[in-house]
Amino acid sequence: MLRGNYRKRYTQEQVELGVQQVKSGALSLNHASKMYGIPRATLFDKVKERTPLTCALGAPTVLTKEEENQLANWVINMGKIGYGRTRQELTLTVKQILDKTNRRNPFKNNLPGRHWVEGFLQRHQHISKRTTEALGKERACVTSAKLDKWFNEFETYIKDIES
Repeated sequence: MLRGNYRKRYTQEQVELGVQQVKSGALSLNHASKMYGIPRATLFDKVKERTPLTCALGAPTVLTKEEENQLANWVINMGKIGYGRTRQELTLTVKQILDKTNRRNPFKNNLPGRHWVEGFLQRHQHISKRTTEALGKERACVTSAKLDKWFNEFETYIKDIES
């Protein structure tokens, strides 16, 4: 028999519906558990408010939600002005944050690894992963039209930040 972690096989909507049905008295705890495929103990804890309705799996994140959102916005904004960040630059930025705040974390020398980066990108799916491409001679040459386009995009980016 294979050993491994048990993964929940129900959605957040199913939990909310189950809790709502039990609290309103429309269904018993056992019936709602079977109907929505939620373990009875889990549903009981949610109904009695021992655990919050929305609960993420796994260990808590090293950075706060606000810090992660700021980091994600930084990555996106740098990409908008033509300076995409690499995974290494992302981890070094997190290291700087952790060095300054001096908080406990599971990373060696405050430097997160590739699993943290994968988790971060999974939590912030609006960040797209791209590989760099070598520039051909046609794209590498700078023309006045390309410079004007870049400065216009940069100007709109600055205006967006200021507003």
